[in-house]
Amino acid sequence: MPEYNPTAAEQALAAQMESELRTVGLAIRAAPLLERRVLSQTALVLADTVAAACGETDIEAVLLAALVLAAHDRGHSALPVEHLSAFLPPRPRDGTALVPLAPDIWPEPTALDHSPLTTGTPAPLLRRTDSIEDLGDLWMTQRYDREEQWVADAIQALLKPIKEDDEDIFQLDGLSQTFGQELFYEPERPTWTHPARAVLEHLATRRFAILTGGPGTGKTYNIRRVLAAFHASALHQKRSIVIKLAAPTGKAGVRMRESIAKNLDGMRSAIEAAAQRSGAEVDADAVIEELGNHRSTTIHSMIGMRPTDGSARHGVDAPLAADLVIIDEASMVDLPMMRRLLHAIGPRTRLVLLGDRDQLPSVDVGTVLSDIVGPALGEVPSDLPVTALTENRRSSDAPTLALLVKKLQESDDASQALDILAGRTRAPVEPLPDRIRHRAPPEPRSGPAIPGTAGRHHELVQYLLEPWHRDTLTRATGEVVAKSGYLAELAALLKPAAESAPATHKYSRSMAWLEPIAQAAPALMSLFDRYRVLAVHRRGPLGVAGLNQAMEQSIRTFLDDALPKHTQHSLPRRAGKWLGQAILITRNDRSLDVYNGDVGLVLPDPSNGNALALALPKGPDDATPGALRYLSLDRLPEHQTAFAMTVHKSQGSQYDHVAVVLSTE
Repeated sequence: MPEYNPTAAEQALAAQMESELRTVGLAIRAAPLLERRVLSQTALVLADTVAAACGETDIEAVLLAALVLAAHDRGHSALPVEHLSAFLPPRPRDGTALVPLAPDIWPEPTALDHSPLTTGTPAPLLRRTDSIEDLGDLWMTQRYDREEQWVADAIQALLKPIKEDDEDIFQLDGLSQTFGQELFYEPERPTWTHPARAVLEHLATRRFAILTGGPGTGKTYNIRRVLAAFHASALHQKRSIVIKLAAPTGKAGVRMRESIAKNLDGMRSAIEAAAQRSGAEVDADAVIEELGNHRSTTIHSMIGMRPTDGSARHGVDAPLAADLVIIDEASMVDLPMMRRLLHAIGPRTRLVLLGDRDQLPSVDVGTVLSDIVGPALGEVPSDLPVTALTENRRSSDAPTLALLVKKLQESDDASQALDILAGRTRAPVEPLPDRIRHRAPPEPRSGPAIPGTAGRHHELVQYLLEPWHRDTLTRATGEVVAKSGYLAELAALLKPAAESAPATHKYSRSMAWLEPIAQAAPALMSLFDRYRVLAVHRRGPLGVAGLNQAMEQSIRTFLDDALPKHTQHSLPRRAGKWLGQAILITRNDRSLDVYNGDVGLVLPDPSNGNALALALPKGPDDATPGALRYLSLDRLPEHQTAFAMTVHKSQGSQYDHVAVVLSTE
């Protein structure tokens, strides 16, 4: 291999790592990968520690093993060693361009072929998996190899045909099948066969089905008809049925419950019409009552995850007591959680996964839904029970938005999508004002100040905050209706609250004057959730960190100015947080029932003397619309400010308006 000459930064990094590694040579060899954030120090030290235990001294083998561990950090369960640069691209630091790595920086692909790391006893760290076309050999840890095998075995068990004489499993009778098929009938398209009918057909003969489709294609809308068929069958057979609904996050669970309970009067009409067409005797009121009683929860809560050791109450030896389990936002379920879920599905239980294969994958390791759905949709032969919905009905009145989604899904060429975003291309007929707004302010750069950029960045921040000041809605008639946004409403409450309260010393801890804000907390949360700023990067001035820092400063100034100076009140703060601050939870804490992705606001807690706390929407099993729960700011798990979020963190959410900040890199 040609000799590589490390840069000064790489030499400094190698010197820093020398004390943690066995050899200086490994530190120098790994420095370019560490400097470009291809490899983490944690992965390198772990690989070297295991290598020392099994007697591996070859630097190339240790480095390649560390890259396999680094691939897990990026969500890959396996690493194709012949395509390292494609699966582990460099991550630029703030203000630096993305520069590809030279070929001689990567370790030899064959370095692990005869390594003790892969052949040692009793249990080697890594193993080679079967080659995949176009990818070649893949290496993965023994742990994730077992996880994948367990998932595959569990799915194979679910695919076994249901025996008609099996009394332990709920049988869909003839009534439910004929009635259920009619539930998918659409009078405006009498000869059209709705693809979601196949879900019911799959569940009549097997215990597994997947319903996939993009946003607005009707996944939850159609699964409600499947639920209605099951309830009608249970009522007809005079048999009880247990159905559990769950999602990876509390927010997604709330959305699921709301979608199923939405417009039940319209659903009653559909049930009555389907019963008439099929000739089935169905008590529509009873079915609607069952649909309205559905609650949803998180997967963690459903299977009884224990926060102390990561084990679960329900598993192979203690499966869930349910006839049907439905999981929404299944693309967010990582490999270990999918294994736990499947182990909790017993021999009497059916499982339905709902999700969008094109959404961003889970934060942790594995892309289980995509791996199942891809082959089933024809990329390779498959008989998996997958149903795909492709018609976007949510955007039917906004064809330019639908066209943008279509171009993003169908083409690797981003230019067509960019033309739509920039307004250079639009749908042939657009009956409503465009749902897409485009703005391209100059991008600020880190490093030495460039004259004028600070002002432009400030202008961008004010533009991004505008919907929280003045919320607008465009009606179907084209009429634009404006009302106060979240920040404007909070400021409007602050001023009279401070003026009506008796003058207090600035160090007083009494928060009684915040009572009007405490009472308005559900409305404030609703206003905040109408809009969100999304970024594609975490770092940099246009990343989440830079945007949040700038928006925080602007918002605090705005709220401070809303307080009359003569009242001696200042913007309330506690535990480093301030009134009105948006907080994103970034680590699960099952003991507190909060999970990665939960978003709340710092607001006064009426049950604790209006002391500031994190207000969060109540869990999906609470049927009260807008109900909040409060978490002490002293007990928060890992978290960050959430006025701006990554696109990834927003998955499973729905907002009336979003601003997506794109970098030029």
